[in-house]
Amino acid sequence: MPKKGPIFLFCVIIFPLVVTLLLTLYRFIAGREVGMEQILSNFLGYAVGGLFVGFIWYNIKKLDQYGKK
Repeated sequence: MPKKGPIFLFCVIIFPLVVTLLLTLYRFIAGREVGMEQILSNFLGYAVGGLFVGFIWYNIKKLDQYGKK
């Protein structure tokens, strides 16, 4: 059975950090105002989405492993 730790770590922490950093960099380059509330709301939104994606991804891997038996 696959470990769910690395899947959730990627989906909840690493992916939201990368996307938030890219969005912040884009806003900075475009000359828009970059505030902490925008950064935090983006990160938390992607982290909540990552919870759902991580859960679905874990279950798909688990079902795929059961199908190979």
